[in-house]
Amino acid sequence: MRGKRIGQGRTRDPDIERDSVAEALGLALARARAAAGMTQHQAERRSGASHTTIIRAESGRSLPSVRSLLILAMTYDTTIEAIAGDACL
Repeated sequence: MRGKRIGQGRTRDPDIERDSVAEALGLALARARAAAGMTQHQAERRSGASHTTIIRAESGRSLPSVRSLLILAMTYDTTIEAIAGDACL
């Protein structure tokens, strides 16, 4: 059985939760970049992150590492807490 059993026969699927978090975080990263007035290309150059890292993170296709998240937050002149808080709203 996958996931943890909760409530009335429903199970919690960690893959679905991970995807939801990745999508919310991706949207928050895109908003932070836009608020900083940067294009994805400018963010790549300033942060040193690869094009693939930024595209995958913003699209929600993958969760960025804590290191990547910190670098992007610093590049966007914000904090991980602000980005994560935006993702949770």
